[in-house]
Amino acid sequence: MDREKLDKLAYVLTLNTEREGIQEALEHEFADGSFSQEQVDELVQFRKANSSIFGKGWHNFSVKLMMELIPELYETSEEQMTILTRLGKQKTTSSSNKTKYIDEKLLTEEIYNPVVAKSVRQAIKIVNKAIKEYGDFDNIVIEMARETNEDDEKKAIQKIQKANKDEKDAAMLKAANQYNGKAELPHSVFHGYKKLATKIRLWHQQGERCLYTGKTISIHDLINNPNQFEIDHILPLSITFDDSLANKVLVYATANQEKGQRTPYQALDGMDDAWSFRELKAFVRESKILSNKKKEYLLTEEDISKFDVRKKFIERNLVDTRYASRVVLNALQEHFRAHKIDTKVSVVRGQFTSQLRRHWGIEKTRDTYHHHAVDALIIAASSQLNLWKKQKNTLVSYSEDQLLDIETGELISDDEYKESVFKAPYQHFVDTLKSKEFEDSILFSYQVDSKFNRKLSDATIYTTRQAKVGKDKKDETYVLGKIKDIYTQDGYDAFIKIYKKDKSKFLMYRHDPQTFEKVIEPILENYPNKQMNEKGKEVPCNPFLKYKEEHGYIRKYSKKDNGPEIKSLKYYDSKLLGNPIDITPENSNNKVVLQSLKPWRTDVYFNKNTGKYEILGLKYADMQFEKGTGKYSISKEQYENIKVREGVDENSEFKFTLYKNDLLLLKDSENGEQILLRFTSRNDTSKHYVELKPYNRQKFEGSEYLIKSLGTVVKGGRCIKGLAKSNISIYKVRTDVLGNQHIIKNEGDKPKLDF
Repeated sequence: MDREKLDKLAYVLTLNTEREGIQEALEHEFADGSFSQEQVDELVQFRKANSSIFGKGWHNFSVKLMMELIPELYETSEEQMTILTRLGKQKTTSSSNKTKYIDEKLLTEEIYNPVVAKSVRQAIKIVNKAIKEYGDFDNIVIEMARETNEDDEKKAIQKIQKANKDEKDAAMLKAANQYNGKAELPHSVFHGYKKLATKIRLWHQQGERCLYTGKTISIHDLINNPNQFEIDHILPLSITFDDSLANKVLVYATANQEKGQRTPYQALDGMDDAWSFRELKAFVRESKILSNKKKEYLLTEEDISKFDVRKKFIERNLVDTRYASRVVLNALQEHFRAHKIDTKVSVVRGQFTSQLRRHWGIEKTRDTYHHHAVDALIIAASSQLNLWKKQKNTLVSYSEDQLLDIETGELISDDEYKESVFKAPYQHFVDTLKSKEFEDSILFSYQVDSKFNRKLSDATIYTTRQAKVGKDKKDETYVLGKIKDIYTQDGYDAFIKIYKKDKSKFLMYRHDPQTFEKVIEPILENYPNKQMNEKGKEVPCNPFLKYKEEHGYIRKYSKKDNGPEIKSLKYYDSKLLGNPIDITPENSNNKVVLQSLKPWRTDVYFNKNTGKYEILGLKYADMQFEKGTGKYSISKEQYENIKVREGVDENSEFKFTLYKNDLLLLKDSENGEQILLRFTSRNDTSKHYVELKPYNRQKFEGSEYLIKSLGTVVKGGRCIKGLAKSNISIYKVRTDVLGNQHIIKNEGDKPKLDF
């Protein structure tokens, strides 16, 4: 393995502590499949066996600095911080003693992942602002956002939700078929049996058997004799703090009582009525339904009575060890130590706050953004739990394999333990979180991106071709699209959508018809696009991937079958519209452009003669790109031309500039109504029209009422409204990171044109 891959591997193993995190990171960093599943398992075991090495502290160094540091470490006996100081490379990541606040820009200077850097900056900004407004805190508890963008996070959540639903449905269908030969169980079986649905799902996961005895569990016994079976935590809650399905099994009640608060490894071989641990291990390893985390819990051979083992489980399931979380934690702790401020800082996992939600009966709805504020209060409240107060003097000790309450010496059940650990910090706390009064008091702050250089650099570079496509009567200029990987399911789905609509859009169809007709289309005919999954359900699959699994990459047609490999496909996407920025290289025969049809910035004017507001939208393409300097500019003359084009009177008064996610307060003077909305962009439907979104959620409900002068939203929920109305007053609302609102009526005499 080369140096670059070894560096990547070290990065993955340093920043991830759990099997799921390591596996996911390896799949992301080594997309070429460098590691087999067996090797991944070995790396997970290596990480666990050497956790003390990885846990001795860490630093964020650039590759350049590492190349200077490593030879010094080999040649001297000095530790790394001493070397860095000697080389003049040591610099503080916190603020100086002269200031009370942390420089978030300095802190993220060498973080090259933009998502991580952004989340760290935002967290530090919030802490700085909160301290400035409210003073020093006793405790700061942080839960960092996932290190993915919002769309990726939504897709991941949807994927998990779908997998959960599919498993629940499959379990219920199997249970119904065996119980009464129908597609559904009688509703009566659930009356007074609140855990039956969970028991059926575990029964399905476990292959219809008890995982402590190995005996088959009849669905009739499970439904008709509820006291015969129990749901057990594989590893005690006092060790894992994990009350999720991954730490639960369905077992015979007698076996559960005999197992007690031990692990399966500690208990099974000494139980009277149980299969051996070796038999359990063989069954678990063969299972294709049990999750990796559940397999790990079932097969752990660690001694949970040891303090170090228990501490490791706490760190794994409570403390967030991801990169961004460590950066924030270290920066805050270092800052408070330097200023001799007694503020305790901790970072927690989202998994833990989810458990608090469940135990406190607080449902999470993503229809609005209020759940973020509720989560924040739950996170803050976690610092007041018995769990944190007794961290150094653990709540339970082990005596004869049973849970003991240290204060009374009495045996306590898992349910009593949960009540003690997860008890709300004060009376009526949960009622407060559920109240309408609390919901109405929540403030929102959005990330407003006003930096033109960032937005412009995001504009996509397009290559173009002249072609007749569809009903074109003459050659038109088309931008080219690209399916980057035809072997992924998304890649195939994109391909087949274009293929069914108009396969002549593919460049290969026109310029290499032999490959398209003799290679691509036969694969579509001879390889399936659907298959049965492990649960017996028909799911989509990729014919190109099926071919690759048998023969390797698809190759272009040649007599000797040794043509170039095909990994991607280009197609004519859409006609070139608007005024794109031409960045065509001198030696190129085809035009290369920067194209973006959405406005970058919107300027708001007020016409005193008509008493109406006028809206001007600047597109990325309206600005000029200077080759050589890399700068973008817009001249005063050009801006005046745009004003004419957009219908803004030359005598109208400039009010303010809007960017995506700025807030607008619209007041209807005739009807005495007002509404706070989120600005998205200037819309080209008609002059002085804009697209708006709700202040506190992602989108409007269909036909939702706004105010009388704006009417309602269309059925689909999209809100495009004209603002050139004589009875409407428009104000820009600026928020700080804590959501505090400041109304802006005027933002200077003229718009900013110098960038």
